[in-house]
Amino acid sequence: MSEHFIKESFGALWHFCHNREGICFCRMKDEHLAEYEILLSEGQSDFGVIIDDSDCIHLICQNNAGDIIYLNYTKQNWQKVVVMQSKNQISYPKNFRIQRTNKWINIFYIIEYKGQKMLTHQMLERSDVPPTVLDYVGDDYSLAKDSMNNLYVLFYSQSQRAYGYKKYSWNTKKWEEFSKIDVPSTFMHPYLFIDSVDTMHIVGVLNDDVVYYSDTLTTIAKGIRPIVIQKENLHIMWLSKGGIVYGCQSVDGGKNFQNPTEFMAGRFAQTKLFSISYTAFERQINARNCYGFIGDSTVKFYALGEFFNVLKTPPRPIQKSLSEEAREFIQKTEPQPEQEFSIENIELTKLKIQMGHISSNLEKINKKLDEIRENSEIYHKPKSTDMSGIYKRISELEDKFVNKFEYRIEDELENEFELEEKSYEKIELEIEEEGNDEIENIMEDEVDIKAENNEE
Repeated sequence: MSEHFIKESFGALWHFCHNREGICFCRMKDEHLAEYEILLSEGQSDFGVIIDDSDCIHLICQNNAGDIIYLNYTKQNWQKVVVMQSKNQISYPKNFRIQRTNKWINIFYIIEYKGQKMLTHQMLERSDVPPTVLDYVGDDYSLAKDSMNNLYVLFYSQSQRAYGYKKYSWNTKKWEEFSKIDVPSTFMHPYLFIDSVDTMHIVGVLNDDVVYYSDTLTTIAKGIRPIVIQKENLHIMWLSKGGIVYGCQSVDGGKNFQNPTEFMAGRFAQTKLFSISYTAFERQINARNCYGFIGDSTVKFYALGEFFNVLKTPPRPIQKSLSEEAREFIQKTEPQPEQEFSIENIELTKLKIQMGHISSNLEKINKKLDEIRENSEIYHKPKSTDMSGIYKRISELEDKFVNKFEYRIEDELENEFELEEKSYEKIELEIEEEGNDEIENIMEDEVDIKAENNEE
């Protein structure tokens, strides 16, 4: 995609494109284009760009040497970072996609390796997490995000010999297994869309027909490059081989589609498929792409003309509606300082969970010893040794190993700021083994007490 339109929360629209000067942009006034500025002269036509809710712009591209470059626009300044340097210094289409999840910027691209294409995912803010190769893929793929910040990538898997998708779970920060969809391998131009209620919609081309997939394939019409947008209802849009844009809508969430309609405007201008990005303050539309045309320095979108309606003043923060129960809960709860999302918070949460596991295990040991004590008091009354000493040792043991776990974790955090999952699991295992040895010693003492009581 070489033409992108960016809409700030208020006051400004941007147009990014590529020409013989490199990657360029202009600030627009409503739907009218203005004078262009050169952003990156060595930038290639294959690039992706989005805007976040703070009106920061993020752009991913490559230069003529094949190096992957990230550009960030914040507080009226552009910053440039080389994400990855090319070893062979050759530029080829990498099919860039870019998506944000909260404050993290996710980039996707295709790398050629030994004649095969590898779909790769990388988080720009996570320097400790290396790029992840998802699979060997075909030429095209589609990226979407749901309301819970989960990412979905639709592609043809060379290893599975099938079309399907992978989901990146925001809760676990892991990729789930490949999920196949029942479409032929000749399926082309895959496009994945997730609507406002997190329902997945898939369109593509099969034997020159635009098709919609939901459990089964539904043929829509002849055409190429279908996309999906949501504006009140669900709309599929596509291009005919003659360059005319068609569309049809569904009023029941994709169960049924109305007859196709031809868009008449712009018949004498070149129709293009644009990429669009906007902030969370845009509440009228839900779309990643749109068909349109440019004529006389004026941009027109099919079906999404309201995209160019720009707020003149800063929007109010989005307020989500609350249930009565939620209101009561908020009124009864003391306000807490907002915690900024960070890796440290994730790791501290993990440590708390691990501490909970240890405390739970120690509680089980105490319960078992209580049962032993009850049995001992019923059948045997110790004379030479008092069982209270045993329970005192158990209490001391609990304090000892809980403290040891905390100290070991602190040492790890000092040595390496971000604690890997295997690190704290290893610590817990080591301490658990030490604890088991101590428990065995205590249990042997308890057996000796019983033996002594039986002899007497």
